[in-house]
Amino acid sequence: MKRFCLLALCLSLVSSVGFAKISARKSKTLKMPKSLSAKNCEYSFINTKEETILSSELNKYYDLGWFSEGYAPVKVGEKWGYIDKMGKPVIDAKYDKVDIFSDGFAPVKIGKKWGYIDKTGKLAIDAKYDDARTFSEGLAAVKRGSLWGFVNDEKTEIIPPNYSSVNDFSEGFASVTLLKTGQAAFIDKVGTVFITFKNGEKPVAFTDGIAVFNNGFIDKNKKTTSLQNTFYSYLGFFGDGLAPVKVLKKKIYTPITPDDKYGFIDKDLVLRIPDNYDDAGCFSNGFASVKIGKKWGFINKQGEQVVQAAYDEVGDFFSSGLAVVRIGKKYGFVNETGVHVINIVYDWASDFSDGLALVTTCTK
Repeated sequence: MKRFCLLALCLSLVSSVGFAKISARKSKTLKMPKSLSAKNCEYSFINTKEETILSSELNKYYDLGWFSEGYAPVKVGEKWGYIDKMGKPVIDAKYDKVDIFSDGFAPVKIGKKWGYIDKTGKLAIDAKYDDARTFSEGLAAVKRGSLWGFVNDEKTEIIPPNYSSVNDFSEGFASVTLLKTGQAAFIDKVGTVFITFKNGEKPVAFTDGIAVFNNGFIDKNKKTTSLQNTFYSYLGFFGDGLAPVKVLKKKIYTPITPDDKYGFIDKDLVLRIPDNYDDAGCFSNGFASVKIGKKWGFINKQGEQVVQAAYDEVGDFFSSGLAVVRIGKKYGFVNETGVHVINIVYDWASDFSDGLALVTTCTK
């Protein structure tokens, strides 16, 4: 399983199988097995104490997403609306596609065009875009024709659609692809180019004050650090001052071997956690997922194994103090000391979002 934080996967988060265009770019869920759609499955939302918050109320919906800012998308027939945490419909199901709420707004598709609604269901930004993403740091990426720009919550296109591709804003900057040259660049929140990259260099976003690209990273003082002529490759995003990296037995540009393992470096390229892992995720809130052999667990910033590598799959981070894990075909949750707070009994489970996790129980 490739980890979310590795550069190849970038920040283009997508929903699990069966969800709508729920592009929850601030979180990630494990992939729901396709086989579940063919079974008699019951969906429930549970809290961190494994108390069922919603269950039977969900079975009338054709599809649903996870909670964000108190609302979850639900599909009624061919249309989408929203429910609150009591299961009460709060926004009528009349949209062709939807996304989660962020910064008080949610993208919705009406016919062939996207706009934004507020939490009362009022159309706050007219449906005139060919695509639209959730708000991030007060701005949302919108597409007109083949070009992308950014709109604010006052309907103003602060940054007109002039880019062939964009990522969401993170730490004050967004990576874009310049239309004329095809080069990647970072822009600020008024559209001023902060830095332009060479052709072929593909940055994604600033995290922990650092933006990773193909063969190195750059900080907000425009100091560039290259991995060329080092023993490092496959650099992931920085979090908590550390980034996962594959440590090569021979210098870069030589073939990668099965003996090459992952460790964690700091911003000075010092290997702080030894390369003992077959794969690794990014640090978040003091923890990172790591793979030893065929099993996953979690370490802390000191490199101590706080959750043993005993799982076939894990979430990338702890949310609400818990991480989703899988053993065989069953899912559950562990805390930051490795205790099974929620037993591994579910046929599928999402990460916690807004204090709730979506779980599935199926019958044969």
